[in-house]
Amino acid sequence: MFSIYDYDGRVFRNTLEELYKVNPVDRSPASLEPKNHGLSHASHIQSHIPNKSSIDAYKNLIHANPKDELRHAYEIMQEEFEVLKEGQTVYEGLSLLSKSGNKVIPVTTENNRIVGLFDPTSAIKNLIDNDDNAPNIRITPVRDFLSGEVITAEPVTSIRRIAEVMNHYNLVLVPVVDAYDALVGVISSRDIARAIANDPPISLWT
Repeated sequence: MFSIYDYDGRVFRNTLEELYKVNPVDRSPASLEPKNHGLSHASHIQSHIPNKSSIDAYKNLIHANPKDELRHAYEIMQEEFEVLKEGQTVYEGLSLLSKSGNKVIPVTTENNRIVGLFDPTSAIKNLIDNDDNAPNIRITPVRDFLSGEVITAEPVTSIRRIAEVMNHYNLVLVPVVDAYDALVGVISSRDIARAIANDPPISLWT
């Protein structure tokens, strides 16, 4: 299952096929490429592991062959990643991006509800568009500079479908969000590649 979020909350939740219908063009924000080491602002969240009934319901929803052994997002997602709180400043966001080398960073509320992504391209464009009345980046919160809607997946979503979405929308990361809109992990293109390299393709892609 995939969802789309903007600042006000979730605006879409459905299957891969429905995602392509409602989001046929690449409106997704810039890609996020996390680092695994040296995180200056890390979020460490306990894994959200779906129960068997949730997995069975998901397989039924996507019409998976009952004999197929799917791999799911929760099995490969990163649980340590950089995150900005919506009240942190644009200056802090740009500084974190510069130090980490990441392209964008997830933005959440204090209770970890995802509200969007912060990326330098959108921030710089905002500053240029408001050149005559540019905000003070040392006091302006990152919530005023979010890049727009963000595509997320749920922990039960199959790795193959996440890879398809990443390829379709030119993403290098998909945030993983639970049923309560809380950010519980991230999956990067590197995670997908690592899973393929370490697991026989038949068990990953069937």
